[in-house]
Amino acid sequence: MANPKHSAAILLLHGEERFLVEEKARTTLEAWRSELVSDFGFDRLEGQGLNAARLQDSVLQAPFLDPYRVVAATMVPAARAEGLATALADVPATTRVLITVAGRLGAGNKLAKAMTAAGGTVTELR
Repeated sequence: MANPKHSAAILLLHGEERFLVEEKARTTLEAWRSELVSDFGFDRLEGQGLNAARLQDSVLQAPFLDPYRVVAATMVPAARAEGLATALADVPATTRVLITVAGRLGAGNKLAKAMTAAGGTVTELR
């Protein structure tokens, strides 16, 4: 059973300063992965070529040996980010999702809106 203190955490990092995005992602993933007991609980997806169906499939998988799953979609091209919005429609409490975007997203971006609607946080790093 997942620790109630650690309910679903959903985070979208974007911005023009790629180094800051990658550094925040690294520290976040280190913290999230510290509680995993196996490699089965972590899924890293390359943002280049990633589609909503693949992301959603990973997000919806139940944890196997771990208290929760961590899904990290890294460096999604900003121009393709909106296409991933539907993958966040139903994020289980047993899944933590981190998405990093290569570039800045506008306030009206569908992925940013879906992240907020799912109870997540959108952070622009500059």
